[in-house]
Amino acid sequence: MKIDLLHLSFQITGGVEVLLDHQAQILKKDGHDVRISTWNRAGREETQGIPFQVMPKRHPMELFALGQREKKLRLRSRNIGRYLKNSDAVIAHNDPAHSLLGNADISGIKAWYCHEPPRLLYPSITNAYTMRALQKSEFNSDPEFRQHLHACCSRWAREAEDGTLNQRRRFDKDGVRRLDRIMANGEYSRENARAIYGITDIPIVHPLIHFPFSVSARSGLDRSGLKILVHSRLSLLKNIESVLLGFDHFHRKYIGAELHIVGTGEREEHLRRLAARLASAPQIRFHGFLGQADLEKVYQHCDVMALIPLDEPFGMVFPEAAARGLLLVGSDHGGPQEILDNNRYGWNVDPFNPESLAETFETIWKLPDATVDRKRSEADKACRDRYSEEVVGPRFLSALNF
Repeated sequence: MKIDLLHLSFQITGGVEVLLDHQAQILKKDGHDVRISTWNRAGREETQGIPFQVMPKRHPMELFALGQREKKLRLRSRNIGRYLKNSDAVIAHNDPAHSLLGNADISGIKAWYCHEPPRLLYPSITNAYTMRALQKSEFNSDPEFRQHLHACCSRWAREAEDGTLNQRRRFDKDGVRRLDRIMANGEYSRENARAIYGITDIPIVHPLIHFPFSVSARSGLDRSGLKILVHSRLSLLKNIESVLLGFDHFHRKYIGAELHIVGTGEREEHLRRLAARLASAPQIRFHGFLGQADLEKVYQHCDVMALIPLDEPFGMVFPEAAARGLLLVGSDHGGPQEILDNNRYGWNVDPFNPESLAETFETIWKLPDATVDRKRSEADKACRDRYSEEVVGPRFLSALNF
């Protein structure tokens, strides 16, 4: 079969792009003719032997549709249909690829791998935890962060009531109704999609995680101080501020602790300013973006992966960290809760309670080395058993049912 993977922008390399590459390889191994179709390939000619098709984003007739959002989207959908008309099947990734595909006039099978329903179109469902938390008096975080997050949620609420978004929501739901297959990356995304679209038949196909790294054997903890890693895009909903505050609380009692932050993003300067104000500032290091060799060195140096994002649908960084022998600390909802299986394979904490995070670090620090090694081994095995290519690959092909 001729199969297109539809992802409209490759401007950055993140979890979605990595996962799409993995899915392309699964399909190729299964004997299919695979291609990635996009509006922007960011200079890439191909990815691991998979060719690109670059399509124009805008339809010429959009010039006559000023202020008519739904009409523009339908024109773009028609444009995409022209480039995908000879495909036997198309798998869409990320908004608005799924709705453009659903509304496109093509004869091939239309599928959507749902990482998450569109957050901006349905904020009360897709960002429910965040919006509820801001109404709680016990919300505890950096004041500037809370102000930014409150402004963001207020904007979501206003836009959700804005009549101009009705056109986009109508287009989105029309497109989803015309899809032939929908898969979700986890329970959180599936439940959100069910609530929004009223579709019950949505199988879960977890993201495929490659586990190729040869990990040096670890034993216990380096008792000179707990080494904590954050590996993430530095954006608002990743909630790095709470990790900084939690680390600062922990550091007051355990001054040998270190916090290593790997990644870049729009919140980086704010996070650096916040870190500079903390007593633990000398023990906080921002690494920025790291190449693979340097990244592996930081992982090997650290004991714990701590990331407590808000309304996160999955979190590929957790299985990747488990495979490298790090202990896992994640949010008490969404994808991190599913991956850590409600504290079974790590610690799920309230993202808005830095003191609770500090207590979790203290709990980890006080564990006997034998318990540390057992937790590492259990988390690594659980992640491999659920997310390896041998497990996910057949489920992915079965859900597509081509």
